[in-house]
Amino acid sequence: MLLSGDHARIAAWREAESLARTREAEARDREAWAVREAEIAEREATIAEADEAARRKAERKARRRRPRE
Repeated sequence: MLLSGDHARIAAWREAESLARTREAEARDREAWAVREAEIAEREATIAEADEAARRKAERKARRRRPRE
Protein backbone atom coordinates (compact mmCIF):
# COMPACT_ATOMS: atom_id res chain seq x y z
CA MET A 1 0.00 0.00 0.00
CA LEU A 2 2.59 2.55 1.08
CA LEU A 3 4.90 1.74 -1.83
CA SER A 4 2.14 1.93 -4.49
CA GLY A 5 2.44 5.70 -4.98
CA ASP A 6 -1.34 6.18 -4.86
CA HIS A 7 -1.47 9.11 -2.44
CA ALA A 8 -5.25 8.99 -1.99
CA ARG A 9 -5.14 5.31 -0.97
CA ILE A 10 -2.18 5.98 1.32
CA ALA A 11 -4.04 8.85 3.01
CA ALA A 12 -7.16 6.67 3.42
CA TRP A 13 -5.07 3.84 4.88
CA ARG A 14 -3.35 6.20 7.32
CA GLU A 15 -6.71 7.63 8.41
CA ALA A 16 -8.12 4.11 8.94
CA GLU A 17 -5.05 3.10 10.97
CA SER A 18 -5.28 6.26 13.03
CA LEU A 19 -8.95 5.63 13.82
CA ALA A 20 -8.22 2.01 14.75
CA ARG A 21 -5.44 3.06 17.15
CA THR A 22 -7.70 5.73 18.65
CA ARG A 23 -10.51 3.21 19.22
CA GLU A 24 -8.09 0.81 20.91
CA ALA A 25 -6.70 3.54 23.16
CA GLU A 26 -10.18 4.75 24.09
CA ALA A 27 -11.24 1.20 24.97
CA ARG A 28 -8.20 0.84 27.24
CA ASP A 29 -8.93 4.21 28.83
CA ARG A 30 -12.59 3.32 29.45
CA GLU A 31 -11.54 0.03 31.05
CA ALA A 32 -8.95 1.77 33.25
CA TRP A 33 -11.53 4.40 34.29
CA ALA A 34 -14.06 1.70 35.15
CA VAL A 35 -11.50 -0.02 37.39
CA ARG A 36 -10.56 3.29 39.01
CA GLU A 37 -14.20 4.24 39.58
CA ALA A 38 -14.81 0.87 41.25
CA GLU A 39 -11.81 1.42 43.55
CA ILE A 40 -13.05 4.90 44.45
CA ALA A 41 -16.57 3.62 45.16
CA GLU A 42 -15.14 0.90 47.42
CA ARG A 43 -13.05 3.44 49.36
CA GLU A 44 -16.02 5.79 49.71
CA ALA A 45 -18.16 2.93 51.03
CA THR A 46 -15.47 2.07 53.59
CA ILE A 47 -15.25 5.71 54.68
CA ALA A 48 -19.05 5.96 54.94
CA GLU A 49 -19.13 2.83 57.12
CA ALA A 50 -16.43 4.24 59.38
CA ASP A 51 -18.25 7.57 59.63
CA GLU A 52 -21.50 5.81 60.52
CA ALA A 53 -19.76 3.72 63.19
CA ALA A 54 -18.18 6.88 64.67
CA ARG A 55 -21.56 8.63 64.67
CA ARG A 56 -23.23 5.72 66.49
CA LYS A 57 -20.39 5.61 69.01
CA ALA A 58 -20.70 9.36 69.65
CA GLU A 59 -24.47 8.98 70.15
CA ARG A 60 -23.98 6.19 72.68
CA LYS A 61 -21.36 8.25 74.50
CA ALA A 62 -23.63 11.31 74.55
CA ARG A 63 -26.52 9.24 75.94
CA ARG A 64 -24.31 7.95 78.75
CA ARG A 65 -23.23 11.50 79.65
CA ARG A 66 -26.77 12.93 79.89
CA PRO A 67 -27.93 13.40 83.45
CA ARG A 68 -30.98 11.37 84.28
CA GLU A 69 -33.91 13.22 85.66
